[in-house]
Order: sequence, then structure tokens, then C-alpha cells
Amino acid sequence: MLGTVDAPRSVLRIARGGRTTALAAEPGGGPVVIAGVTGFADPGKRADPLTLVQRRDFALFQSPECVPGVSSIECLDLNSDGDQRDYLLRFLDLTRPRSPALTGAELDTGNFPGFFERAGPRAFFPVFFFAASDQIVAFRVPEPFFDINGNGQINELILAHAADVQQNRLIEFGNLSAQRKVSGNLLAFSVPVESLLQEQPPLSLPDPPDVLLVYDARTLSSFVVADDTTHVPFVVPRSFPPGGDFFANLPLDFAVSDGPVPRVAFLVDEEFQGEDLTGDGDLDDEALMLLDPLTRHVTNLRRPTDSSLGLTQHLLVYTDTAVGAPGVFTLDRLEAGPRFICHDGGGLSLAGSPPSDLIVPCVLSEPGAPPVFPAVDFNRDGDTNDSLLHVFLPQAPEGPVELDLGLNLGEGGGRRFDPIVSGGTMVVAVDETAQGNHGKDLDGDGRIGLPGAPGPFVLHAFSASSRKVVNFGRRVLDRNEFAIHFIPKGLIFFSPVFTTDGQVQLKSTIFRDLDEDGSFEETFRDPRTRRERLADNCPLTPNPGQEDADCDDVGDACDNCPTVPNPDQTDADGDGVGDACDPTP
Repeated sequence: MLGTVDAPRSVLRIARGGRTTALAAEPGGGPVVIAGVTGFADPGKRADPLTLVQRRDFALFQSPECVPGVSSIECLDLNSDGDQRDYLLRFLDLTRPRSPALTGAELDTGNFPGFFERAGPRAFFPVFFFAASDQIVAFRVPEPFFDINGNGQINELILAHAADVQQNRLIEFGNLSAQRKVSGNLLAFSVPVESLLQEQPPLSLPDPPDVLLVYDARTLSSFVVADDTTHVPFVVPRSFPPGGDFFANLPLDFAVSDGPVPRVAFLVDEEFQGEDLTGDGDLDDEALMLLDPLTRHVTNLRRPTDSSLGLTQHLLVYTDTAVGAPGVFTLDRLEAGPRFICHDGGGLSLAGSPPSDLIVPCVLSEPGAPPVFPAVDFNRDGDTNDSLLHVFLPQAPEGPVELDLGLNLGEGGGRRFDPIVSGGTMVVAVDETAQGNHGKDLDGDGRIGLPGAPGPFVLHAFSASSRKVVNFGRRVLDRNEFAIHFIPKGLIFFSPVFTTDGQVQLKSTIFRDLDEDGSFEETFRDPRTRRERLADNCPLTPNPGQEDADCDDVGDACDNCPTVPNPDQTDADGDGVGDACDPTP
């Protein structure tokens, strides 16, 4: 038997002949209770789920000892220092069963009097933001939400470090980093020029210009990225103040891929550099560059772009500010130039969140950027306020193809976190108010949208293999990675729940993809049949394409009558052939 308690409608499977008399469902359609079976979870290993990063040999996560006003977090002294006021960055060795969680870094709020008063409900959100590969860990404590240290300023950097975990050593200048990205053996990080000239770290990061450094765990060395001929370091932009870049691997200003061909893509501020790198006769662009970290050779791609970059093992994705559309370079065919996607020819489109080799999201932005890119009513609904989600599938069987998903992200859509991609799966929280222009009640509450406000945001998933969009009808707190986060073999998201006294609480839900085929083993209302069914039509058998020849909602990969509709899968004689197509049932 397999029972789970991580979703309102849990799955319980019992082998043929199993007895069920001792099993009873909890009230309200909750999980099935298995009598006499108990479980235990070590409280020292509790994790903020939105911070969980799992790698081959270890996991990293944040553990708050206590968050006043949040009853769901039991106050504990996790680091045995005699108080319950710390936020801990924890490390768990996955190679040793039952190994204790170790503390890698901590923020003692006692050093900042009034911390929880200034934080208010925002104390629930993470304070540690980090990225990790099997070789490298880089973390920071910024101030994206409130004044942590109480000095009257925000967007400072409270704490930062980077380490080579295989060598058990800190990486030089990592504590001075304004931004950082990690992939495999590579760490790319920017450091203010002024900081490099100081013997001691400054109390707060100086203003730009910043220079780009790369640490390579293969050679155990760092180097400043510089022009091949003049050896002048490249000056990179810093899109946000230090506290604003709260996701360590958000590909702003530079991106890293340690794939078959290691690459670092980065932008150079022409004004600070004092050079027309795009060749358009002015110094007002951010020029797109590509570094080979093994040879340290830099290729100038001579394209102007905004701060968003996406780098996969095979693709470089950026928003071309001259064309007004996302460009896609294939890394092994740079000489072919970029392919422009979501390109209407007159309007503006933007690259979405970080892509994968299978899915590149992009957004048609109706408001445009006048006067260069005028407002355009792409969906012909009478306004120019929408952001329309498309996907580009570089590895489609028939060749690269772009699809209009028919989803409206609403005003302000196309922000870096609207669609979130992992492999061949994309999830996005769709604005029902904006989508309501098409008369769709996405969350099934009988109303369309919110009066005079965006939202509610409703969870949708798209699979590159099946090319299906599934509306799960679940409300999501917001449409960013604080509210939606991929985890190993699944997804976690936070939803708003209104209490009887009008307060809003957060509810966390885990969606499972245990067979890792890109479709979640969770229920949704099928728009064709209006029945609730599993989004994965073969929940125990990987079938990325979700092929279902007889349209009985049971995938061909697990259908005991794949050409005869039999949704109940009845098989009286147990021979593996369903009664509907068994000549001797």
C-alpha cells in the first residue's frame, strides 16, 4: 500500500486482495488513515519548502527557529545556543542515512533589535537566498522586503559567501559579490570595482560599476573577465540593488551553463565601458557577450539587450532591444545569428523566466514601449493592457515551433517569474481577471475575476511533450517563485485562505510527479467531460506524451484495452487484458 498526506485528495493504492476494513477516510475528503501506523520527522531537519535545494550528495534549506505570530512554526532552539531567534542555513548529507542537519550559516536576529517588529508578516519569507551545484554553494542575506539591520536603509547586503564544497574552502571575493550565478563547476559573480581595491569588505556594497569574475572548480582558480586583446576588465550592469536580487540564480545581467560546452553569457554597459560594442554609433546599450571559461575567450555577439538572459546547455535566450523581441542563439551555431520568437513585427515582446532546452517562454506585451514599440491589441479584446503567453519548443519532433497557449498574464505580465520552467514542464499562475475577458471562471468559484483588481491567480501547467495546458483550478498567492517552486519530483505552491475574521493565511500544497514524466499526479476538472480526473493518465508509468488512442482518460502506456474505451479498467480474470477487449473475460 502507498498512502500520502501531502495533498487534500491523497492517493491510496491497495494490491488486489488487500483488506480495507481498517482504513477510513478523514472527514472532508482528506487522506486515508492507516490504523496503527505512525511516522516521525526530525524537527531539526524542518525546512522552509521554498528554499529547498537538493543536489546529488546534499540538500540545503533554511530553518527559522521561530517566527512570532505564525502558529504553524513551532519555536525550537535548533542550534542549541540558548535562544529561539535565529534563521539557519542548514546542510544535510544525503550520502549518510539519518545524518543530522548541520548549520552552514546563521542570522541571529538578536543582533538587530526590533527585527520582528520591522518584519511583521514578512518574517515568514526566507532571509537566505542561495544557489548550489554539486561543487559550489553561494548564499546571501539581502534586504528585499524590509530593513533587517534597522539602520533606516533598505536593499543592503547583510551577509554573503561562496564556497567550493568539494574542497571545503571559501571562494575569494565571494563575500563582496553584488550578484552571483552557479552551474556545475562554475560560479560567475560581479564585484564592485571599489570593493576589489579595499583590504576589508565595506559595510555596504558600493555603487556600480561592477566587474565580472568567474571561479572554476576544475582549476580551483578565479579570474576577472577581460577583453582578449586589451586585457581591460568588462564592466557589467547591476539591475537591482543588492537586496533586490534575491534569487541567486535569476539570470539578470549574466547567466551560467556548465553543460557539454561551458559558457557564461553577460552584458556590458557601454557607457561605463566607454566603447560602442554593438556598433550602432552610440554608448547607450547593454551589449551581449559570451565567454568560454576554459579558454577565457569572449565573443561579442553585437546585440543590444535588456537585463534578462537565459542560458541552457544548448541555447542563449535574451530580449533584443533593437528588434523588440526575444532572440534565441544556438550555442553551437552562433554564426547563424539569433532566431526571434514572439515577433509580431510591430509590437513588443519579452523573454520570460529562465528557459530550458525544451521550453522557452515568451510574452507578447500589448502596452509596448512607445514611441519605438507602439501599443498593440494582439488579442483584439479592445484594450492594450494584456501580456499573452507563448512558448517556443526548440526540440519539437517536426522542428522548432512556437505555440500560443491562449493564456493572458494580465497587466504587468512578462515579469521575470511569470512562467516557471523545469525541463519539459512549465507552470504559470494565470490572472483570472485578465483571462475573464474570455468569460472563463478559472478557479470554479462562480465568479470571474476580482472587481477593480488583478487576480485571483490560478495554477496552470504545460507539458512540452503532450502540448497540453491543464488548469488545476487552484488559487496561488502570487505569480512568482515565492508562491510557486519546483521541488524534486514535484511542485510546491502557496495559496491564500481567508479565515472567518477576514485574515489571510497561507496554505501550502505539494503536487507530485513521481514518475517524472512532466505530468502531475493530481486531479483537475476536465473541460471536455466536466469530470474530475488525474492530470497524469498513467500515474505509475512514465508517458511524457500522454497518448490516449481510445480517449478513455487512461493512457496507452497503462491501458489494458488501449483501443477500446474502458475507463474503469475492469479485468475480471486478472490476465492484464481488460474485459472490454478480452475474448475470454
